[in-house]
Amino acid sequence: MSETVPTAGKQARKRRQSFPTIPDLQDILPRAGAAWRAVTSVLDDVADLYQFFPLETPIVESAELLRNGLSGTETVHGKLMTFRVGKQEVALRHEGVIPLLRSYMEHHLGHVASPLRVTYRGPFYAAQGSRLVARHEQGFAIVGEPLPFYDVDVIMALLESLRRLGFTDPVVHINAVGCRVCRPAYYRRLKAYFGGRKGALCESCKARVATDPVSIFRCERPGCIEVREGAPVIFDHLCQSCNAYFQGFLEYLEGNELNYHPEPYLLGDFDYYNRIVFSISPFADNNTPPLAAGGRCDYLVERIGGRQLTTVAGTMFLERVIGALSLDPETFFKRRGVFFIAVGDEARRAGSRIVALLRKSQFTVLEAVGKKTLQGQLKAAEKSGMPLALMYGQREVFEDVIIVRDIASNTQRSIPLEHLLAEVRKHFSSRGGSAFGGK
Repeated sequence: MSETVPTAGKQARKRRQSFPTIPDLQDILPRAGAAWRAVTSVLDDVADLYQFFPLETPIVESAELLRNGLSGTETVHGKLMTFRVGKQEVALRHEGVIPLLRSYMEHHLGHVASPLRVTYRGPFYAAQGSRLVARHEQGFAIVGEPLPFYDVDVIMALLESLRRLGFTDPVVHINAVGCRVCRPAYYRRLKAYFGGRKGALCESCKARVATDPVSIFRCERPGCIEVREGAPVIFDHLCQSCNAYFQGFLEYLEGNELNYHPEPYLLGDFDYYNRIVFSISPFADNNTPPLAAGGRCDYLVERIGGRQLTTVAGTMFLERVIGALSLDPETFFKRRGVFFIAVGDEARRAGSRIVALLRKSQFTVLEAVGKKTLQGQLKAAEKSGMPLALMYGQREVFEDVIIVRDIASNTQRSIPLEHLLAEVRKHFSSRGGSAFGGK
């Protein structure tokens, strides 16, 4: 039998065969791409203002790395999307903090800066049943400092980004999630509470009572919500350390006059968070899908093979942001910078508001408040390349003044705090000379 030769018409139809995108994945087309570019430009601008440096990790990672970091293969976003390359099992990147910390350990990034402030962006993937889904995020993370100052710094960066994008009054929802010391006893209380009310729970929540009772807080079925309302809340069961940390966190939020709501049933998207979690909504109603979320994850490095390393991270959900905003072109500013020095807990708390004010006035602010001594922070200021250092201690807090130091000329003076912005603007508007107008 002779071989059948395709006709010219069949060949043409074959060439015209279309290959659409995989279902549930989307192209970012040029018209929409302009909005995406504008949003990411704002986020990058804020990252520069807050001195978060970009870190990009591969789109695939070791499947074992991600499983260890996530304590399994499934999260609220779905399951890990795994496959094999030769003998190695790999997975599409599921979230941003685990790859970030893997890179931190692998490349010894603690030598680059301490704390290390990084921003990361990209698509993250999960399998939901037979579907492959992607979400785009940009995150801000600070690695290497355990102070609530840095938790609020990440939140402030996210809020600044949202305000520049036109969200006039976003709300921060917060919750404590405890630590290794206080969480086990709290979970036992939850098991006892939900175990005595299994009959009112859905089948899925009944199965979680013994293994993961806190996840019942995520269920949106009316019966489970009704049972949940009487459940023990972790605020009443925090250990002394977590309680002190949470109170300090609240002081920083209030010191910066942030609009926040405690949410005793708020959980993070992942189980690696400790101490605090947060989400940011465009409105006070917490039923609105959050535009950003995050928390502290001090134990995560241990899960992936390192020593304990304090970390706080927050992520912006870009699809939600773009879907919710009415975008106006963004005006970009030439950056001018100062180095902020705070000595003592009182100065750090009061100083966080000064830092926020300077940034809102379009001044880049660097700091090393985790270094407890004045000498250590001054050395960091000299290395930073910033022309001005602002020094704030307990005496300055009491007298309502601040010390402005011209690093190049090694001159300084104390000025009333209310004159700070005018003094800093004067320095950057002058042509040469010291911070005080000298030659």
